[in-house]
Amino acid sequence: MKVDTSFLYSTNNAKIFSCSSSPEDYPIENILSPSQKALWLSEESLPQQITFDLTSLIRRPLIVHGFGIYCGAASDTNPKIVEILISKKNSPFISLGNYELSLCSGTQVLTTDEILFFDVTYVKFIIKETFGGYRTYINNVFLYEHLPETESVTKVTDSRERNLPRSASVRKTSDDI
Repeated sequence: MKVDTSFLYSTNNAKIFSCSSSPEDYPIENILSPSQKALWLSEESLPQQITFDLTSLIRRPLIVHGFGIYCGAASDTNPKIVEILISKKNSPFISLGNYELSLCSGTQVLTTDEILFFDVTYVKFIIKETFGGYRTYINNVFLYEHLPETESVTKVTDSRERNLPRSASVRKTSDDI
């Protein structure tokens, strides 16, 4: 099964609708770059939020099974707690859950229930906590029609309604190699 991680790239017309901070040296638009070397490093404060505008996507998934966050280094500025929300018209937003990430480099996949995505036009990430840093660091954010099935991706599931510990498994995607 082919994994398509390009839905949230600028080359697919994904855009940033709003964000809480975008310093000149590490602007928010960097996370829409297909390069894993580009990065966003927020200004100091939490929470941080990013709202993606998907209204002009060239290629759009019909169904989504999860999202991904890639950080090229394990740092105290990596996201620890992230809430993901979706909307049809930028209001109201529906929460898909809160996800607790691991302190590691590489891609962490945030799994969701299957979402019919053909009319979702905005996705919001709220970074509620880092691993102690006052800024937030992210290289890329992904939108998955099909979850990666290769090695070294940390899978994180929301457990808010199930009262279970969040699950995580480490596997590696071709993007991480």
